[in-house]
Amino acid sequence: MLLLSRKMYTGTLFRDILEQRSGLRSPIAVFMALSSTPWQALWNRLPAPLQNRYYLTLVVFLFIMVFLDRHSLWTQWRLFRAQKQLESDRTFYQEKIKDAREEAEDFEVTKEKFAREHYYMKRADEDVFIIQETK
Repeated sequence: MLLLSRKMYTGTLFRDILEQRSGLRSPIAVFMALSSTPWQALWNRLPAPLQNRYYLTLVVFLFIMVFLDRHSLWTQWRLFRAQKQLESDRTFYQEKIKDAREEAEDFEVTKEKFAREHYYMKRADEDVFIIQETK
């Protein structure tokens, strides 16, 4: 006499007992045996830490976050480089603006000298003589 507990009805033990009694395998059992064999072989080839489902889930999650996500490490690195480049450009242009302001202040002081030297301007009561050296 064979006593079956409630636990046996839900597991593979119940299927095994039915197969032993009838001598036939049910189509579901054949399908389960065929479909689980490649996956089970692959699962057994994994290293021991990866066979833990929680660890495997963590590894897949980290892979997605690091490489495939919209905010991946690659994207963050490119944004960091772009930020550093923009900051260096900002300091460069601030220096250029500072130099331009100093030059504008100097120009206000030497406006007359600049006009006389470059555009040969003169006052109404002056005569300008241009002397060029020959080479």
